[in-house]
Amino acid sequence: MLLLWASITQAVPPPTTIIRYIPADRSELHSTYYLELLRQALVASEDQFGPWQLRPVYAPAHQGRVLKLVARGNINVMWTMTSVEREAEARPIRIPLTAGLIGYRVLVVRHHQAPDFGGVTRLDQLARFRGVQGHDWPDLPILQANGLAVQAEGDLMAMYRFVHNGFCDYFARGVLEAWQEQAFHRRPSLVVEDKLLLAYPTAMYFFVGKNNDLLANRIEVGLRRLLADGRFDDLLFGFPPHRQALQQANISQRRALPLTNPLAPTTLPLSETALWFSTERYQRWLSRERSSHASN
Repeated sequence: MLLLWASITQAVPPPTTIIRYIPADRSELHSTYYLELLRQALVASEDQFGPWQLRPVYAPAHQGRVLKLVARGNINVMWTMTSVEREAEARPIRIPLTAGLIGYRVLVVRHHQAPDFGGVTRLDQLARFRGVQGHDWPDLPILQANGLAVQAEGDLMAMYRFVHNGFCDYFARGVLEAWQEQAFHRRPSLVVEDKLLLAYPTAMYFFVGKNNDLLANRIEVGLRRLLADGRFDDLLFGFPPHRQALQQANISQRRALPLTNPLAPTTLPLSETALWFSTERYQRWLSRERSSHASN
């Protein structure tokens, strides 16, 4: 009887983990990358943690509101830029999802004004221009703390309209986001300025509830497996909008203006260099990809 009971219990499959998230607004095109990275991390950890199901929850909310929903357990995971305040409210999985590229910022400006930025070599010169940024985005206080004149707005499309209409001079966007958004918004009056690069240390993380140890461990295990076998870089650099953005950005040829980040937690894993973007890491991936195509 004991042997029969043991065989029955062993045959029972593990329960499916339901993971609720809020889909991003359709204008946030880069969000499909984060969702695919989450999916791949769940697949990579399935042998250890069992089956899973991603379940979208359709509730329009800004980043601060979504974080509160995560903290309360109404949803299980979100992706957002880290800060001391955010890490106090929810639990980060400290693997930078874009290898820190979220802190590499290019400027969306009006076409006729782009040459005005070409002579900028210092932050105090950039401070003469007016920027715009999301009112609850960590980027806003970071830019302001570095002496830049940046006003707050709440809607991504509204921020593009502000630049288009001349209410401000630039919109600092992530290097992986700017060109894809430009194509989406279809405003010929706007261009990505081609000389400057704002750079500050920060990371985009997956966040879960403070006490959701099982999901946090599962996502971290999955992400580290993806890093170890190269699939992380295949997605990060091979995701078509990222591939195009990195080709267009020409990061190594830009004039970098380093910024401090007063919001950066001391836990930011800067010493774990394998987690962060470098031109060498990117070139290694390009070489590996070319070799793979040549052998096929």
